[in-house]
Amino acid sequence: MGTREPTKFCLGCFYVLDNLPGERCPECGRQFNALDSSTFGSTSKRADWLRWRRRVAILAAILVPLDIFFALLAYETVGEVNMVLLLFLAVVGNFVACFLLLIRLPKVSLIALVIVAVLIIPHQFVLGIKYCMITHEAKRIVNHLDQCLIRDGNAPPDLSGYTFCFSSIQEHFKYGPNKQHGGFFVSWYVGTRGTSHRYSPREGWRYYPD
Repeated sequence: MGTREPTKFCLGCFYVLDNLPGERCPECGRQFNALDSSTFGSTSKRADWLRWRRRVAILAAILVPLDIFFALLAYETVGEVNMVLLLFLAVVGNFVACFLLLIRLPKVSLIALVIVAVLIIPHQFVLGIKYCMITHEAKRIVNHLDQCLIRDGNAPPDLSGYTFCFSSIQEHFKYGPNKQHGGFFVSWYVGTRGTSHRYSPREGWRYYPD
């Protein structure tokens, strides 16, 4: 005769509860009522729990590193204070999601993971693209101004002689000839005007996050 599949599991530790003399799990001490299916797990419930736990684990493995990466990227795009706030959201939000998974609420845990990711990733993804565009443009501007210094001995009074690759980001830049800075300075921002990336021949590349 084959071995019967277990029909009841402890909700606390998944110990098999079949054929016990009492209604308390001998492994963890959790009570159950053999006549109330809500107080113990069945094979189908356990399979469903394991399936959802696997889904949450896979999603967390993808989203948590992205949350941290884009929160750190915020240092370059929106400044140090906002970076700290986004990191706090990433750490606390994902900790809450893990806690919800531990107390057997995998669907709620999954929702929490998605909410945290939506609050961090999309906006910083867009700003990350803009950051790459603006950084590329800044290097071209500096190269253009360096050539002007070599050719003319002075920096041009404005950037009218320079053609922007991305006209949509032109307003992010500020320029001025300045002999105290080695001939000129260029500054720019990405996500907020409170931050300032800048370059001058004397100081080099600098960044003021707030």
